[in-house]
Amino acid sequence: MNPLIIVYLLQIAVSPSLQVCSSVPDALDGVWTSTSLETITISSSAMTLSMTKTFHSSLSGSNFECVLNSGTQYVFKMNETVPILSGTLQVYPYGCFDFRQAGTYSYYFYLNSAEEITLGDLRFKAVLSGSVDTITSLTDICDSSTVDTAEFYTMIKSGSESEAISAVQCPDNILGLFQYTYTDQTGTYCESVNTSTVIACSNQSYAELEIDNTGCTTKEPFYSAGGQVGCIANVYKSSTDTYYTSYYNRDTSLSTTSYQFTCVAMQKTSNGTVFLSLMPTDCVSGQSATVMPTKGTLQGATMVLEPTYTCKEKYFAHLQ
Repeated sequence: MNPLIIVYLLQIAVSPSLQVCSSVPDALDGVWTSTSLETITISSSAMTLSMTKTFHSSLSGSNFECVLNSGTQYVFKMNETVPILSGTLQVYPYGCFDFRQAGTYSYYFYLNSAEEITLGDLRFKAVLSGSVDTITSLTDICDSSTVDTAEFYTMIKSGSESEAISAVQCPDNILGLFQYTYTDQTGTYCESVNTSTVIACSNQSYAELEIDNTGCTTKEPFYSAGGQVGCIANVYKSSTDTYYTSYYNRDTSLSTTSYQFTCVAMQKTSNGTVFLSLMPTDCVSGQSATVMPTKGTLQGATMVLEPTYTCKEKYFAHLQ
């Protein structure tokens, strides 16, 4: 056999199977407002992703290119290095984005990597600048086994917020009129206040909640001053019978106590009582509907909803 052919075959045998990013869906094109990664801009033609959230104060933004993909997972490599450990090392952040379409103009996604302490505990993998050539397979970056069902991020198409909300129905568990009790780290509020209500029957799409706190103004449930929030993504965990829902706040401007997004864990009992735990921006790993969630210094809240009627009961009563 020709010696050159032998060398070539040996190279095939010992070299890793190089993969490349083949495409990014057109539906991801555009500018998106996200929960924790701020403004995300995606180009399907250039196969790039940028976000205003930065990994280091020396950077004005974070720009990535797609380098690998398979199924719903896309590995994006940042095109600049980030100094870590007081500048002694330079790393490229890699993100394994697992995109799931929630509605026409909203997505939820997971970052399928372990938390990286040198990158602010975000689920991006730090690859030393001299080790980039070793990243040849999706499994070099992606590992969904470390990610809990509740740990999803949400993004909504900028300029299409109303359309995004109307396309996603809220979970059946919350489709009704409820009186609520609200608890946070400072105490419990709104007990036995008939005029403090949550309702999801205002329109036939059942895509929005209206929260009336006029009888108990101390707290603003769902971190919304106006009390109008829309469901934009639902994730169900069958093992605990828990819905995780991302809500978008319709307030035209945000106060110091309000947030654009709230993530809620929800469970319903056989008698119709609904338990909620609310976390500003994103849910946290293992979040339970009955336990107040925390992440670092950020503390959430819980609510107990007692039903007056369901949306279906109201609809059928109207027909009679």
